[in-house]
Amino acid sequence: MLDYIYSLGIRWRNKQFDADTFASYKSSLPVISIGNISTGGTGKSPFVQHLTRHFLQEGKKIAIIGRGYRRSTKGFLLVSDGKTLYENAKTAGDELFMHASALPSAIIIADEKRSRAAQWIEKNTQCDIILLDDGFQHRHIKRDVDIVLIDTQTLTTRLLPFGHLREPLTSLQRASVLCFADSVTQDMKNTLFDNISHLPKEIYTYSTKIRKIRRAWHSNDDFPQVKICEVLTSIAHPERFHQLLHKSGWILTNIYSYPDHYYFTEQDIIRICKSNNTSEKSIYITTKDEGKLSYFKHIFEQYSVECYVVEIETYIENQEQFNSFVNLSISKRL
Repeated sequence: MLDYIYSLGIRWRNKQFDADTFASYKSSLPVISIGNISTGGTGKSPFVQHLTRHFLQEGKKIAIIGRGYRRSTKGFLLVSDGKTLYENAKTAGDELFMHASALPSAIIIADEKRSRAAQWIEKNTQCDIILLDDGFQHRHIKRDVDIVLIDTQTLTTRLLPFGHLREPLTSLQRASVLCFADSVTQDMKNTLFDNISHLPKEIYTYSTKIRKIRRAWHSNDDFPQVKICEVLTSIAHPERFHQLLHKSGWILTNIYSYPDHYYFTEQDIIRICKSNNTSEKSIYITTKDEGKLSYFKHIFEQYSVECYVVEIETYIENQEQFNSFVNLSISKRL
């Protein structure tokens, strides 16, 4: 019953936007949204970075707008102007700080009101393209390309509050691109297309692989020689990160999994360091957790525990076709 009531609320809200009853700002710049319809991770952050790097290589100036989930601040916040990183993982939120660290030439803004951030970008920067990180539900700003990522959980769960769906599967009809995780079977795709009409024709498959491994808080490639490690994460679906390491040949001796966006305490880190039992005394972490864990560098050093960051990269099948579609969709607005 509760999920039915939730569904009615979501459908009513979307109808207001479809009918222009609710205002939706049209930016003077091309806007591309990367999002999903389920809670938790579908690989949005690596996908956003992948798309950003594509445009940067083409010589475009990019701005990324996100909410800055669980940040200590509120309202508009300039995280990075593409030259200077002004904030930290606490004030910006772990995901936007991660983007700013990984993409130093991109403008990064945290704001619950994406339209306000877009207007600031138009007035104060020479930006060419705006990317919305986790923007599918945030319809107060119009977009030229709406990319939705779909994993197996999206197709096998129920609506909130009993499941993980933010919106009904029929909401996928307003997307312009559907990107399926490589874990989604053809049978799952067929069932979706059989049950829901008018889905977008632009369909792609994406996967994630290890881009590189380096020492934490360093940018150089310092690949560890011994493939035995412990893993520390505070991300959604950490088992996917673990499987990625397993497939690449690593042996995980201990796994420390905390809730998504969790802020570690000093006691957490001391306990983990004391229990570290690998001969190399190494812990593997994600880029998302690197910023938050930087506050405890002194503890890792005290216990002679080396942290390695596993950087993840997105790969899209038919990448050239995907790039062509996105470039063509925004070409008239550049």
